[in-house]
Amino acid sequence: MSLAWGLGALSGASALAAGGYGFHAIGKDNKYDLEVYKTANEYHMINSVGLMLASSAASPLLSGALFVGGIGMFSGVLYARVIQKDHSIGANIPQYGGGALIAAWASMILRKIPK
Repeated sequence: MSLAWGLGALSGASALAAGGYGFHAIGKDNKYDLEVYKTANEYHMINSVGLMLASSAASPLLSGALFVGGIGMFSGVLYARVIQKDHSIGANIPQYGGGALIAAWASMILRKIPK
């Protein structure tokens, strides 16, 4: 098992745990925070799968680092905003996280060339 695969699996497990926590902690009444948290959680889970797939990229270290950084900057900041009830946390950081995630997926194009 590669490092990217293991980190992706761990990230996916933490996305599931975060999703369960958020649903119970936020409650159904706070629609805006619930939607922000749901978005963070969906991106966290989808990109955890990408992190697992990074193990087969031509540069797993590059792809994996972009996925880890992107998940942290995007989902991590959105989680923090909702949990701390402060939507000013990390003002522009999620957009950089989104950029890192786009770059991570794009880096997967650089596949290994068979000999």
